[in-house]
Amino acid sequence: MLQLRSDGSRTRQRRETRRVPVEQSRGFASRRCASTSTYTPNLGQSSEVEERDITSLLNDGSRRNIEEFNDAPHPNLQPDGNALAVHAGTDDGERFSDFPGDIAESDGKSLPALRQLKRLIAKARRDSMDGTSSTQMETTSQAWALYCQLDESDRDDLLTKEMLLTWLSTQENEAAEAHCLEVYNSIPPQHRSVSVYKAATGMFVRCHLLGLAEQAHEEALAGLHNGFLVSGHLCRIALEQNMWDLAFKVKQQLDHRFEDSAVMQAMMSSTFWQDVATLPILFDKAMELAKHMMLRYKSDVPSSGFNCFCQSLFKIALREELVTKNIDKAKPSAALLSAMDGRTMRYMLGYFKQDEQETVVLFKELILAILQPESGIPYANAHKIVSFMYSRYRKRDGVAPSRAMLGLLQRGLINATDELDGFTIQNDGRGIHLHNIETDWVKFYGKIGRTALVRFMKAWAGRGRPDRVQHYWQLLQSGYPDIKLQVDALWTLIYVHARRADVEEARKAFDSIVQLTGLHTAIVPLAERRKIWAVLLHAYSRADDLDGAVSTLQQFMQLGDDKPNQYILHPVLEMYALRGDVESVHGLLLQFDALSTEKRSTALYGSLMTAHINDNDINSAVTVLEEAVTKQRNGDIEGQLTGCFNILLTAFAIRREIDSTMRVYRRMRAENVSLDADSYGALMLALTLYQQTASAHQILSNVMPKNDMRPTAFHYAIVMTGYINQKKPREALDLHRHMKRLSVRPSTSSNLAYLKARAISEGAETTIATPAGIAGDVSLSQTIRAFKSMSDADISAPHAARQPQNVSLRDYGSVEAMYYGQLIAAHGTRQCFSAAQELVRQFKQAVAIKDSKDSVKPQLPIVVLNALMITHQGMQAWDEVDACWKLAKEQADIVTAFRAPPTLIPLSDEPGSLNDLSLPALEDATPATSVVRRVEHFEPALMKAKHAPALRHILSTSVRRYISALRLQGRYNDIVSTVAGLLREGYMLDNRTWNTFISNLVRRERPLALLAFRLTERYLIPSFPGWAKRTTHKPTQATQAQGLSYINARYLPPQQLMPQYQTLVMLASALLKLRRLESVGVTPIAVSEEDKAVEKYVGTAKLIGKYAPRTLFAVQNMPSVDDNVQRKWLKGDPRS
Repeated sequence: MLQLRSDGSRTRQRRETRRVPVEQSRGFASRRCASTSTYTPNLGQSSEVEERDITSLLNDGSRRNIEEFNDAPHPNLQPDGNALAVHAGTDDGERFSDFPGDIAESDGKSLPALRQLKRLIAKARRDSMDGTSSTQMETTSQAWALYCQLDESDRDDLLTKEMLLTWLSTQENEAAEAHCLEVYNSIPPQHRSVSVYKAATGMFVRCHLLGLAEQAHEEALAGLHNGFLVSGHLCRIALEQNMWDLAFKVKQQLDHRFEDSAVMQAMMSSTFWQDVATLPILFDKAMELAKHMMLRYKSDVPSSGFNCFCQSLFKIALREELVTKNIDKAKPSAALLSAMDGRTMRYMLGYFKQDEQETVVLFKELILAILQPESGIPYANAHKIVSFMYSRYRKRDGVAPSRAMLGLLQRGLINATDELDGFTIQNDGRGIHLHNIETDWVKFYGKIGRTALVRFMKAWAGRGRPDRVQHYWQLLQSGYPDIKLQVDALWTLIYVHARRADVEEARKAFDSIVQLTGLHTAIVPLAERRKIWAVLLHAYSRADDLDGAVSTLQQFMQLGDDKPNQYILHPVLEMYALRGDVESVHGLLLQFDALSTEKRSTALYGSLMTAHINDNDINSAVTVLEEAVTKQRNGDIEGQLTGCFNILLTAFAIRREIDSTMRVYRRMRAENVSLDADSYGALMLALTLYQQTASAHQILSNVMPKNDMRPTAFHYAIVMTGYINQKKPREALDLHRHMKRLSVRPSTSSNLAYLKARAISEGAETTIATPAGIAGDVSLSQTIRAFKSMSDADISAPHAARQPQNVSLRDYGSVEAMYYGQLIAAHGTRQCFSAAQELVRQFKQAVAIKDSKDSVKPQLPIVVLNALMITHQGMQAWDEVDACWKLAKEQADIVTAFRAPPTLIPLSDEPGSLNDLSLPALEDATPATSVVRRVEHFEPALMKAKHAPALRHILSTSVRRYISALRLQGRYNDIVSTVAGLLREGYMLDNRTWNTFISNLVRRERPLALLAFRLTERYLIPSFPGWAKRTTHKPTQATQAQGLSYINARYLPPQQLMPQYQTLVMLASALLKLRRLESVGVTPIAVSEEDKAVEKYVGTAKLIGKYAPRTLFAVQNMPSVDDNVQRKWLKGDPRS
């Protein structure tokens, strides 16, 4: 078979050969007429040889040097057959390999048998290269028949035999193998060339005639001065066939041949391994040989020679796969990535003699090759191997890891553990860690490198660890006192607090930077100055403090010596976008285009899409995405479109529009937009909302790892929440244990999902059944202990995770409120009032200690107030419920108020100074309470401004719980006036709250039926899809949870309004009660002003038919089923 050492493309070489005319032979027609003097061919002319399968003419430079070394006459050796092989393609001055046109000119029947044989072989070779189907057996028979027809002189010609043998060795059929053996035996040993031996040994191996292969190899080494070329060829074939003993035997024979000269033996060995290295699947075979060696070591006495052979082959394979491919910038093979994490590679590396200089150099080369960014090898895959080699490399006396190696190790570890807890690879007991890198910096160089210190600060800032950032900042200041060497680390001092959403500390860090550098001076380059301002604005965005961000942005513009870039503008845009304020986002983008010379980025388009989606206009978001796709294709915007597509994917997923979600996904693939972890998160979210959490779990555990995506706490939180919604808290807890076992860095979302699952599971285990149905005053002690452990470990650090969170400080006010609000609500629902009150006390203490050291009583955020309403309602503390509602309403009025966009122009003609400006004061770090404190300074017009579109539902939960409390007090007039007032002010209610409101209206002794029916007619019934045709099957758990039992709908989008099944049943009950009262003719006696105020809402059946015909039709056509809801409300069964 053809072996091209100098060119890896066999097909291309052969085709190029056919295009070049072959110089007619001026040599001998047969070997019998040739001179017996030693002749070395000119390898540089090998490309002129047409259709010759003689690999000795196509050697690389290293082998050519050895052939030149052997050019001197060797009287005891036979002439090199390759010297005459050049002329094998000629016969009587004619060309051997004809062009296709030449063959077409004649059918070949009138030509001599030798010419016909040559043409047949040439055509068979071309057909094989072109992929033309042909029957090998038939061609072999034809070729052998032509050979037998030759004259005795032609049949005995050595060149003819070599040509036929070389071709027959490529034919995989029994006839060819038999003829090949016959031709080989007919060639005298003294006239066999390298090509003859290569063809014969390949055929011997294929026929499993291993003894003949070894004999032929031994003969080639003894009879030819360049017979060593057969060694590499035969070893490659043996490795391809997994014939390990034969490969080892070949190397033994080669070493034995040149054992008298150490120099020659070293040269031959080097050439041998270079030849073996050309095997395309060398690394795969090296791994298989290593596994064979391990099994052999366990079952038999190990052979030192065989082990040395395996080690040498493994070294060559590693260098070829890592170092050489790095130089060629080739992608790492799947076998290499798989082997990195296995034991076999570490087992083989352990066999290398650690004290040898060769091993030290090899380890250094491999470590640097793996860690280079262009290697394409994820550090997480290579961590165990790198740790193994580095730990042995650094222990060698006189060896010091280079600064470059330490820097690459540090970067690899940080990148690999970015989403892992504590920068630690999971299940890594003996691997290297960041503290090892830090120790080696000090050990070998006296102090940590400046770039390494900055990288440490950046890594810990992203983790939200101000203590670690300050530690490395002090080392940077002491080790590199020049302020110019510290400038590129300044932004991390703010960033660490920005990730924790701690605006007050971020502002203090900013002030300290201003005092240290002056900021807008020559000390701080423009790029770093912009980064510092951008990070400060990012801190306001993380805390959702729009007022502070707008003021800071205007102060940046007032300085007048810089223009805003996308990183400065984006945090402010995001806050407006999250409020659904499309006009403000548009206005800021227009100002950015006018002021900045930069192109818009895809992130800015993403903010505009978010604004449209939160304004409940997803079609406009699709239009913006189409515009971004077109502009990016034309090069008019910068950045990747993955984030924009993810925004749309998530929006459709939340709306439970699975078809639209998949259309966006397919469009991503069509546009060659790469998927990232957030893309998979959106698909998982869509599945969980469709109650297909098991499928989302498959994406988490199988699909993402197969696509080299590392699941984060965000993905675990999605699946855990899905299991919780499907009433499977145990599965959620198991998943959280798996997450901890993998050392996945937790986030606020994953922590909250875990605590919720923990509370549900523990509540089910500790519930005490009583005649009154009360669980009893039993706290969720295990859940509280789990929360305490989180709190003791720095509760704000998980919030720093750079991944989507399903919670926002706009709703919660502080990180602590997220946890305490959930725990208080859980205990209030269980009527465990003492534990709930204790949690409230702890929350107030925690917030006061953290944010209000002047002992000012902190305001409770809306989420905590909602939880308290449950507790106070259970305790029938109605005054406290009213107080909670009023506080929630006051905070909502401030939080949702419309904010006009800032004007990005300097406030004066002359540039200002940072000393003349002051950032907005923070009386309280909680955004909601800080806004409450500033309400006195607002203009009255602001209070009457419209609400931000995305925040109009902010009071849905609060008013729903307040309605329930008012009903228990019989305050129906307050229920109506409260809801009416909210609607007049521009607030909106979600579907669950609307159904709760209407259901409570008809629970009165004399139901407010007319009002309930009219409200349903106006707000809910337009989207009612009708009743399901089949009502014999029990509704699924997901259907019941959404209130869609027996309704012709499977899922309900979040903002769609529609009557729930229980609401319609209760309306039917109210209608029956109203008709009963009408038939009896009882005149109501108003005993209070409350009764007088709401009596007008009772109505009559006739008025209901007049003002709510569609609702009445839905109620009258409701299927009659024997379930708990209808038994309770229509049949009066109190046990249901």
